[in-house]
Amino acid sequence: MNRPVVIGISSIQQKGTFDELDEALVLMDQATKDAIKDTTNPNIAQYIDEIQVPKGFWKYRDPGRWIAERNGISSVKTSVTKIGVLQQNLINSACAKIINNEIQATLIVGGEARFKKIRALIEGKDFIETELSENPDHYVKAKKDLHIKEEAEALGLMAVGYYAILESALRSSKGLGFQEHRKMIGELYEKFSLIASLNTDGWISEKLEWEDIATPSKKNPVQATPYNKYHCTSWNVNQASAMILCSENLADKLNIPINKRIYPLASSETNHMIATIQRPNMIKPLGLELAATIYNEYK
Repeated sequence: MNRPVVIGISSIQQKGTFDELDEALVLMDQATKDAIKDTTNPNIAQYIDEIQVPKGFWKYRDPGRWIAERNGISSVKTSVTKIGVLQQNLINSACAKIINNEIQATLIVGGEARFKKIRALIEGKDFIETELSENPDHYVKAKKDLHIKEEAEALGLMAVGYYAILESALRSSKGLGFQEHRKMIGELYEKFSLIASLNTDGWISEKLEWEDIATPSKKNPVQATPYNKYHCTSWNVNQASAMILCSENLADKLNIPINKRIYPLASSETNHMIATIQRPNMIKPLGLELAATIYNEYK
């Protein structure tokens, strides 16, 4: 009865001039409305007990409460998950609460609007973000820092520098020269680019050749060798997405069609963190090896 099931999803993005773009709060609200509509039964809003939001670049304290008030969601607990916690945690925790009968349904929603901020700079406009000063019911934070003091002083707080260390360790272990390695990861990312170009929700719609990805340029500056901008995730987007999960019992009660349901089968996560330079072997991911072993046994 308490088997968790996804019954509504949405994904939206905006491109255009400053006046054609919305701030992240409005994007998340629209994504919520689309996800509710996707369930085929708007009454689901009456059963949503919690709203989880992964922290974005925005300054809102409690976007979940603002969204709830505009979508008929009452008696809801809200949370903001800080950077450093795996985003899979939002889905895992929601499923666990549904299984344990702590909640009937949950909304997970997130969004960014840094592209609108960029357009504001380009067009000489003022970007004014809605002020939400009240805190959510819960802040979800990592128990430990992702880095140690010495790393932060040398590398800063951006993830790309830390991944670059791991990439360089991998290159060295394989005995690859810099140019050989540069081409290898460029060709790998070319495949990623092809997949992304075919995705209607992808931000970059054209496929990039490996030379364009691997070669630094004005549009593709070096971030941390061997990574350039095109190797990295970008937060300079106007995008939002939302997901609604509930118990199978509630889905049956609301007559959610079978073809609108996605049943999660399994999920795992680990929030045990060791600073990059403290790892005894940078290219031996014990967690991944353990997960692969368990998966093969399960399969």
